[in-house]
This record gives sequence, structure tokens and C-alpha cells, in this order.
Amino acid sequence: MKKMIKRFMAVLLALTLGMMLAACGGKEGEQADAPEPEKEESAASEEETKEEESKEETQEVSGNSSDAPSCIGYWKYDGQEVYMVVTNDLNWITYDKDGNPSLRGEVETDGDSFILKGDDISVKLHMTDEGKLEDEDGTSFTRMDGFEFATSGDAELTQTANFPGKFEAYSINYPDRMNAKPRTDIANSLDFGNKSTMKGSDDYFSTIMVTFQPLVDVDKFMGKGAGLAKPCMGYLLNNAMDTLYGKYIKKSLRTGFRGRGSYYEITGYMWLDGSIYPEAPDKEMMGVMQMRYFGPTGYALIAVTVAPTETIENYFKVCLRMLNTCTYKTNWSTTPKPVPKKAGKAKSNKVKPSGDSGDYGTPYYWTDSDGDIWYWNGRENIFQSYGDDGYIDDDGQFYESNDAGWDVDNYVEDYSDWSDPGDYADWSDPGDYADYSDPGDYGDYGDDW
Repeated sequence: MKKMIKRFMAVLLALTLGMMLAACGGKEGEQADAPEPEKEESAASEEETKEEESKEETQEVSGNSSDAPSCIGYWKYDGQEVYMVVTNDLNWITYDKDGNPSLRGEVETDGDSFILKGDDISVKLHMTDEGKLEDEDGTSFTRMDGFEFATSGDAELTQTANFPGKFEAYSINYPDRMNAKPRTDIANSLDFGNKSTMKGSDDYFSTIMVTFQPLVDVDKFMGKGAGLAKPCMGYLLNNAMDTLYGKYIKKSLRTGFRGRGSYYEITGYMWLDGSIYPEAPDKEMMGVMQMRYFGPTGYALIAVTVAPTETIENYFKVCLRMLNTCTYKTNWSTTPKPVPKKAGKAKSNKVKPSGDSGDYGTPYYWTDSDGDIWYWNGRENIFQSYGDDGYIDDDGQFYESNDAGWDVDNYVEDYSDWSDPGDYADWSDPGDYADYSDPGDYGDYGDDW
């Protein structure tokens, strides 16, 4: 028996190492792909085939019944990064630390003992007073509430994928624990999901999409400074959120408009209904969308992270790091004229700068000798608008010349709380949003603002 047990453990660890080496080589093993949140229809036949092939990995584990064998559940092999699941119908599967399945078989009950049966494997375990599964040699498994094979926010971005469609010349890096695949329902888009996660876990429902989407009639505003670009991007982001996720959004807000020198960015937070996934998890779901404008190219780069609230911050961190590896670049600048090193005098006497405008100090708007408007944020000058497009009022604030009231709905400066913000946009009854399933009918993100 000891030889059989040792052989079981040796094979287990050898297969674990083999899986890790195969993963390093980029070979896919059996995997339970994370779901695509934006699809309303049931998964395509290809996905159904994958689901059937990985059926053993995703069977239900509960053990709630009073007469259910006590071995049902999640277990960790003590002393090694090896995990085991015993399902309700008494199948067992082991996984390495990255979630790759290795050994599997059936469990036979023998009084108070359990026998793990598999190819050339038969190991007898019993339940200890401490609630461990243990063999006669003292090798043990400790019960766990569950386990997930997550992608860390700091994970190395060692893999590269090229975008499909018109943007196939450009690529983006991503973690090796995630899969990349083109979206078939949204043009120029890549989906990223965890390679191996337990079905129903938080990481199973954590996905990232990166896409290039068309813009119409916005360049004439976006090239005139941050003063006009901010409300314009606010409306573009709002339309993108509506089009892609509208009927799932319960609340939303926009935040984080920034000029990054070669592009503008703005971020939107969405609190989503769980029905965004076919499985409709009983979890509070969030989405974070970031839009980047790289100049008059006719497209915006949009990245969307969807995850339960417990993992959204981690995956959005991954998403931002991925975006910064994207090879799509332009020579466009957010500032159409040289940036002054120091700020000029504030127009409004209600603003009291710190004195030396080159130091950190009170933010304010000011006008240069050409009559153009700048915003000193306490560290640097940001071009706000040409003089014909805006003005600084007596209250010291910047306003657009047409006074169109382009305030960005539900805009919050520097939001990073990750909590439910309360009564922001309530879309509990959103009505009928655009059907985005036909790639030929992409929404014109410039129409409604």
C-alpha cells in the first residue's frame, strides 16, 4: 500500500511539473474558458463542445445533503501546491497551482474510508478527527472553502496577441494565466479570460475586453484642448457604455479625465446586473471602461474590465498595465502649442495662487498672451482651449463659449473608492438599447452629444 501511495504522489507531482512546463511552452491543456459577458445568446456550439469536454472539471460541489459523503469538497495536499476536488457525483480531479488538471478518477466509499480510483491508482483515505483526509502513511489533504487560480494584478505580461480586423498590425501583452481570443460579435476586439478557474468562482467571472471602435464628427472638438475634449469624451464614453452594456447597468459614473500628452483618457464605472453572464452569478458585478483618444484616426481604444466587486480592482489593474503595452501609437498631441513652464496670473481675484507658479500650489485657469486658456493644476500647465472656444468667468472657472451646458453627467473627479457610489445614474429600467450583435451596425459614438 505504501508503494501505491508513494507512486500516486510521485505521479501527481510529476504531472503537475509537466503541466507547468507545458504552460511555459504555450500549449493549452484542458481548460474551462471564462464566459463572455456581453453575449446574450447561449454559447456557440464550439463553446458548448468545450464545456462538454471539461464537464468533469466543472461539476457541482456542495455536499449539503446530510447523507452526502464527507469527502465531497475542495482539498489541498499538505506540503505541496496541489489541489483536489471531489464532486457531488464522486468524481475526483487534482490541479496544479496554476489550475491545470492532472489526475482524475472516481471515489469509492468503504465504510468510513474513501478510495481514490484512477488509471493504475488506488489510494485509501480516511477522515481524521481534525477533518482532514489522510492515508495510512500520514499523507493528508486539508479541506478548503474553495480555491481559485487567479491572475494577479502584478502578473508579468509575457504573452502577446494581435488585434483582429483592421488593427491586425497592432498587438497587446497579457498574463500567461489568461487566454486571448478575438470577439466574433464585435469587430477589432480581443477577449481575455482566465485559463483555468473553478466554474462559479470570482475569477471565472472576471474578464477583460480591448477593442477599437469608430468615432464620427468628434475630431473638430477633440483637437481644441482639454476644455472641449473632456465633455466630448464624457458623452462618447456614456454612449459606449449604453451601447455595449446599457440594459445591464444599474448605476454608473464617469471619472478620471486626463491628458496624457499623446492621448486623452476617461474612465467609467458601472454597477452591473449579474445576468450579464448566462450563468447569472449571485454576485455583485462591476465593470470599468476606459476610453483613449489618440487623435483624428476615426477610432477610439476602449478597454472594459468586468468582474465581481471582490476582484474588479485587481483585474482593472491588469487591464491598465496591458493597455500600456499596446503598440498602437500616433504622433498626435493633446496640446496644439508649446506648453509654458510657468503659469500666468489668475484672472479672477477669487483665486489666490501660492505665489511662485512653478511650485506646487492652488490650481487655477489663466490666459496667455494669445488669449488662449490654460489650466495650472499645481504641477504643470494643461492647454484648456483657444480663446474663441472658451472663457474664464469672474468666478475663476472655465466655460465654453457656446455655453452649451456640456457637463458630463455623473462625473466625479478622481473616483477610486470601488464602492457603490449611491444614487448615480440609475438605469434599473433602461428601456431598449442598441443591438450590438451585428458588427455591421456599430453605434456612431458621436451622434448623441
